[in-house]
Amino acid sequence: MSISNHIAEKMNENIQIPEDIRQFLDGMLQEAGMLTLDDQMREGMIQELFYQLDNYLASVIVKSLEPEDLETFIKMNEEKKSKVEIEQFIAQKVPNAQEIFSGAIMEFKRLYLDNVATKRDEQSGTE
Repeated sequence: MSISNHIAEKMNENIQIPEDIRQFLDGMLQEAGMLTLDDQMREGMIQELFYQLDNYLASVIVKSLEPEDLETFIKMNEEKKSKVEIEQFIAQKVPNAQEIFSGAIMEFKRLYLDNVATKRDEQSGTE
């Protein structure tokens, strides 16, 4: 599946992104120099970044939980527990969760911007 098809498929899901996260992701795109995107492509990229950020944060949570808590966390997700229940569970089991999330979000941004810069360097080296 091509990236554009993947983005289009994700856009069809139209994930509800919290406004503060949406602004953060849009800022990442701007910082990466993605300034000439049409609205549809920008929205698709924001949706894709949100999906990637969500997966990245989930991996950080997994690393932060004890094995028995990880089993409970997985079960809660499988049972489609509410976001509030899951957040309460994480706050209870990972006392410094807010710090961990803040650091993970900034690391995600750094990784994304580094990746964009690397791709640009590769492209400019081949032309």
